[in-house]
Amino acid sequence: MSLTGPTDKLFTVPDGTLRVHPNRDARFPYLYQVHGHPLVRADPAIQQVFVFVIDTSPLALKALLDFEDSLTVPLGPDASMEDLGLFELHDGTVVFIRERGCENPEDDVLFAWNYLGWVAFKPEIFLSLNCMMQIESVQW
Repeated sequence: MSLTGPTDKLFTVPDGTLRVHPNRDARFPYLYQVHGHPLVRADPAIQQVFVFVIDTSPLALKALLDFEDSLTVPLGPDASMEDLGLFELHDGTVVFIRERGCENPEDDVLFAWNYLGWVAFKPEIFLSLNCMMQIESVQW
């Protein structure tokens, strides 16, 4: 994973700060921290907002799914996960997905959040991405 971010600028978040780790697997998307988001109301409980960009073409989504299916949780202390470049979702963190090339943050889709110690992931969010609404059937 490049410390300067993706070479394809359509995978960047212009108003975000790149959060990258040199040991992070390059198959993970680049993660950007944003200060404020149109889909997040001002709330002192929300401490961090992140956005990552994905290619939503069927082939790219299939490759992402295959990669995610191959993932395992490393054994050991939390520090070993940090050494691998994995980020922890702290309380008050919200994560959005943005479609490659999308310039309107209001079209982002909620992916995960940690609120009061509860972490929720929504894998079904892929179905709400604009491109997925245009595909009649997706073979996962």
